Amino acid sequence: MYTVPAFTYIFYFSDDYLNIFPMTCAKCGEYGMPTRNRRRLGGRWTAPLLALPVALLIVLVVRFPKPAFEASLQGLTVWWNVVFPGYLPFLILSEIAVAFGLVHGFGALLNPLMRAGLRLPGVGGWAVGMGIAAGYAAGADAAARLRERGWISKREGDKLVALSYVCSPFWIIGVAAAGFFGNPRIGWLLTAVHLMAWLATALLLRGTGTADHSAADQAASRENRPSHRGGLLRAAFHAMAEAQKEDGRGLGKLLGDAVIQSVQTLFAIGGWMMFVSVLLEMLRRSVLSPLWLHLSAAVPFLRGGREGIALIDGLFELHLGIFAASRAVTLPANWQAAVAAAIAACGGLAAYAQVKSAIRRTDLSMRLYIAARAIHSVLSLFITLWMWEPLTRWTGLDRAAWLPERPPLAQMPPPVSIWRDSLTASLCLLAVLLLLSFALRLRFRTWRQPPRRGPFAR
Repeated sequence: MYTVPAFTYIFYFSDDYLNIFPMTCAKCGEYGMPTRNRRRLGGRWTAPLLALPVALLIVLVVRFPKPAFEASLQGLTVWWNVVFPGYLPFLILSEIAVAFGLVHGFGALLNPLMRAGLRLPGVGGWAVGMGIAAGYAAGADAAARLRERGWISKREGDKLVALSYVCSPFWIIGVAAAGFFGNPRIGWLLTAVHLMAWLATALLLRGTGTADHSAADQAASRENRPSHRGGLLRAAFHAMAEAQKEDGRGLGKLLGDAVIQSVQTLFAIGGWMMFVSVLLEMLRRSVLSPLWLHLSAAVPFLRGGREGIALIDGLFELHLGIFAASRAVTLPANWQAAVAAAIAACGGLAAYAQVKSAIRRTDLSMRLYIAARAIHSVLSLFITLWMWEPLTRWTGLDRAAWLPERPPLAQMPPPVSIWRDSLTASLCLLAVLLLLSFALRLRFRTWRQPPRRGPFAR
C-alpha cells in the first residue's frame, strides 16, 4: 500500500484531467507503452471549485473542534487496538514471502486460471498473488509494472487491476472477524463469500474491458511477454528462483526492510482512518445527516439513528466501515454480515486512492476497477443473504457469536485461535484457486490433444 495525499483524491476522480505521452522503452520500442501525466486543469473556475470543499472542511473543523478531535481519536483507537496488532505480523510475513519468491511461484501456478478462465495472460497470476499476499495496492502496482514492461496490453491491464483486488484471509479473520466482531469463525463466512463473489465477478468481466489504443498493442504484449517451457511446477520453481535472484537481499536486511515497510503501510492506513473519521463527522454535522435520515425512513433495515448513519463509513474507508457494521446492533445478524462483506468487496475511497496512485504512471484506467468493485459488493451482499443458513451451519456459528453486545476493542480472542483460523483459511483459499487452475489446465490440454490415428482415420 502507498501513502496518498488525502485531499488530492477526495476531489480527484476523473481520468479526463490526464494526458497520454509516449515513453521511450527498451523492451517496448522507441515509442512503447504510454504513461500518464497530469495535465493542466482547464477553466478559470476549476481550481476554486476544487478548493471550496477543502475550505469548507477546514471551517467545519474550526467550528466543531471537540467533535473533530473525538472523531480523530476514535479512528486512532480502532487502528491502534485492532488494525495494528492484527495486521502487522501478516504484513511482515507477506513481505518475506514476496522476497523469497513464493508469491511469484503461486502466480505461475495460476497460469491456466488466468488464460483459460479469465482470458488474461499467465503472468497476470503474479498480480493476483500480490493482491492476496500484500494488499490491493500491491496487486495494482504489479499490474502497472507488467504494463510498463510491455507484457500485457491496456485492455488486459485494466482487467487485471480490477481483478487484483482480493482481501487476504489473514486480514478478514485477524482484523475484521477477530478484531471487530470478536469471533474468528465469522471470518470463515466472510472469506467464503468474498471468494465466491470474486470468482463470479471475474467470470462476468471475462469478456469485457476497454478498447486498446492500437491493434499492434496486443501483438507487442505477446511478443514481449516472457515464456517458459515445461510444466506448471517447473515454471513455478523458475519464477521463484528469478524472484530471489532479482531481490538479492540478505536475511538480515530482508527482515529489517519487511518490518519498516509494514509499519509504514500501517501508518498510512492509520492516517486514512483518522482523516476519514474527521471528514465523516463533519459531514454528519453539515449535509449528510438530513440526507441519511430521509433515506433511513424509506429503507426499513437502516433505521437505527447514528448506528445506521455509521454504515456510510464503508464508502470512504474499509476498516471504519466494517467496524461500524459490527457495532450496528439494530441490524439483523444476516444483514450485519452482508454489509460487512459488501464493504470488504468495495474498499471505499481509500482503496480507490491507493490503487489510483499505484497505476498513475501508466495508461491504465480505473473505470473497469470501479465497475468491478460495484459488482463485487452487490454480489457479496446477495450471496450472504441467500446462503446465510448453509454458511452458518458450515462455519459452526451459533447465536452467541452474534450477540448485540460486542467485546471492547482491547479484548481480542486468543492469538493462537486467530492464527490457526487465518492460516487454515488461507490454505483453503490457495487450494481452491490451485484446484481451479489445475482443472482448467487438464481441460485445456484435452482440448488441444490431436485426434487419434487409427485404421479408420481418414
